Order: sequence, then C-alpha cells, then structure tokens
Amino acid sequence: MRRMDRSKCLQPPELHRMTMDISGYAANADQAGKSPLSAAKRAAYAGIAVPIAVINVPVIIYIAPYYATELGLGLGTVGTLFLAVRLIDALFDIVIGKTSDRTPWRFGRRRSWIAIGTPILMIATWFLCFPPPHPSATRLGVSIVIFYVAWTLIQIPHLSWGQDLGVDSVDRGRMSAWRESGTILGTLLAMTLPIIIPAGNETAVAHSVHLLGVVAIAGLFLTATVAIAAVGDTPPEEGKTHSRLMDLLTDRILGPAILANLLMQIAIGCYNAVIFLLVEKELMLTGWFMKLVFMQYVIAVATVPIFVFISRRIGMMRSAIVGAVLFICGLLVMAFAQDSVAIACLAFFLVGTSVSAINISTPTAIADLARRRQAMDGLDRMGEHLALYNLTLKLGLAIGAGAGMLLLGVAQNQMTGVAPFLFTPARVVGCYLSAIIFALSIPVFSYCQRILRRDDIMN
Repeated sequence: MRRMDRSKCLQPPELHRMTMDISGYAANADQAGKSPLSAAKRAAYAGIAVPIAVINVPVIIYIAPYYATELGLGLGTVGTLFLAVRLIDALFDIVIGKTSDRTPWRFGRRRSWIAIGTPILMIATWFLCFPPPHPSATRLGVSIVIFYVAWTLIQIPHLSWGQDLGVDSVDRGRMSAWRESGTILGTLLAMTLPIIIPAGNETAVAHSVHLLGVVAIAGLFLTATVAIAAVGDTPPEEGKTHSRLMDLLTDRILGPAILANLLMQIAIGCYNAVIFLLVEKELMLTGWFMKLVFMQYVIAVATVPIFVFISRRIGMMRSAIVGAVLFICGLLVMAFAQDSVAIACLAFFLVGTSVSAINISTPTAIADLARRRQAMDGLDRMGEHLALYNLTLKLGLAIGAGAGMLLLGVAQNQMTGVAPFLFTPARVVGCYLSAIIFALSIPVFSYCQRILRRDDIMN
C-alpha cells in the first residue's frame, strides 16, 4: 500500500524535467506559473550577502588575535572558545534548515527568520567588536554563541530563499551567482576599507575590528530591510509530513554530492591554513600575499557570468568538476612560482576562477536535488538540503585548517634542511595534499552525474 501511495506522488514528466535540469540535458521550468525575478529584486536578495561577508573577515582573521593579544585573554582560551562554539553551531544548521522549511507564518518562511536573525546579529556584532578593555572569557564565549546562532538564523534561510525563488536549475544558478557576487564584493570591501580609512591612535587590528563591525551593522540593517520589503517569499506546502534526516544522508545521489562538497572544503581549508606562509616565505614573494588575494577575488567576481553560462550548458555537477580541476591546476602552478610574481598571478587567477565555479554550482546542484526529491515524495525540504551543504562547508573548512596546520608542523620538523626545491613543507600541505583531496571529489561528482543521466534515460 505504501508503494502505491508513493507512486501517486511520483509524476514522471516532472521528475524527468528535474533530472534533466541537474544533469544539464535541459533546463525547463520546474515551477509552473513562476516568473524569474527582475535584476533589481535579485540585487536586493543578494545584498544581504555583502554585510555577512564583511563581518566574516574580522571574525575569521582579526577577532582571535585581538582578544588573545591586545585584550589579554590568551591564544589557548580564545581558540578553545571558538572551536567549541563552532562545533555546536554546526549542529544548529540542521535545526534551522528543518524549521525554516516548516515555518507556516504568512510573512514568509525564509523572510521571517532573516527578520528575526538580523537585529540579533547586529547586537552580537557590536558586543563582539566593541568589548570593554578587559573582557572575561565568559563574555567572549556568550558573544560568540549569540553571533553564530544569529548568523545561522540568517545564512540558512537566505541560501534556501534564493533557491526557492529560482524557477528552474538555470535560474537557481543565477540566484547563486548573485549571492556569490555579493559575498565576494563584501570580502573585497572588508579588505580595502581598513587600508583606505586611517586608523588614528588604534592598532591596525583594533581599527579593522571596530571599522568593519560598524560597516557590517549598518549594512545588515539596510540590506535586510530592502530585501524583506522588495522580495517575495514562498509558503510551505500544507499537509506535508517531513521524513527523517537520515533519509537525505542515505540518498543515492545527495549523500555522495554532500561527500564531494566535504572533500572540496577540506582541501580548501588545508590550502587556507598555509597559503600565507607559502607565498611570503617559501615562494619568497614578500609583500605580495594581500595583492594576490585581492586579485583572486576580483577574478572571481569577473568570472561569475562565465560560469553561469557554463553551468547552463553542461549542468551543475559538471560545472563543479570544472571548478575542482581549475583549483587543482592553480595549486600545481603555485608550486612552481618560486620568486615569480607572474607564475603566482597565474596560479591565483586559476584559483579565483574556480571559486566562482564551485560556489555557484555546488549549492545549486544540492538545491536541484531538493527539487528532484520533492517531485518524488511531495516534500519541500530545501532548507534541510542547504543546511547539509552549509554544514559540510563549515566542517570541511575547520577539518582542513586543523589538519593543515598539524601536518605543516610535522612536515617542518621532518623536512628541515633536507627539503628539495619543489617539496618544501607548505608546498606539500597547501599544494600537493590539497590537490589530492580535491581530486577525490571529482569521481564522486562524476558518479552523481552518471546516476542522474541514467535516471534521465529511464524516465
């Protein structure tokens, strides 16, 4: 009887369209009656990504040394607090994803949580960026908890909101491209503002924390207000009972796709952990690191339209594979950039182009799988799918960074004085190991693509 009920939910033409959307063989609309958003509304939606990216820069780069050294809490205390909170926060992603899927409020299931999370994140940012002269570890811990909870209240619904608004796979890719462009622009803004605006009597770290905190708070209020007022939302489907999370993890396509994303993020985290040392010390390009990173993000913004077009032609899974190949090429080129700014620029150019491909195609592919599954069982679980994506992003970067630093220390101890030119410690960890981990994601994405193609033929 249960099989018969499921068959009633399964509409072969709809499933056929969804399968083709993901695999790249067609891009028919999967939400009849919906029209793509105007450019103004897409910009309003993507605007929230700008202040989110702005505040991420001091949290990732400046907050730890600010509290540990300038405010006297110590690296051990600050590091332990951040690690503990991030582990707890990772589990919170699934809760928010599932809750936003089920939210019945007429104001909108995604907009409502963004409206709730925005003032909380503004307050948490103020407490985090403007502490008293001698803050306690408890105060820092509470500030970090509130910050990351509020960040998740906005991030997961924002990711899901954009994919909900896309009328088909191609349009969801465009929504991802707009959001990713906002993220990159926010990162560039956070990198340039502390340089453009003088620090006065503050240290460079304190100036960056205070300045970017103010910019992020003002930006959050402005962009969230505009997005909530200008962009519509989609209501949850009534009468639907959501199944278990394990059903998603054991899905024959979603499970491998999540694994592939985790592998890519581990590789990126490993690369991030050692790239400064690699450029400034081993490649002997002193003073070039920030310039190369700035160029990388400019290239990422410039290549967004290119990868929107490519993903439309070949599909999201293949586009993710292209991104992985580009990143691997960039890593291998970087290993040969000894004393060569030109080769380093080529390496960062390849990495920058891969950032666009990966950050557009991967979340869109996961969203496409959510729509595909909805066509089969009638359950809209977009939030849960993208919460899994965001969870693997967080865990992958954390695992990669931790493992990268640990392996770098081991390599430095073992290779001191005997490392040949192309096998220095940061090269081994940041270039070769990261490339190997990235390469492992390619056959996994290829497997997903084969399954989708087979389903396309069968349907």
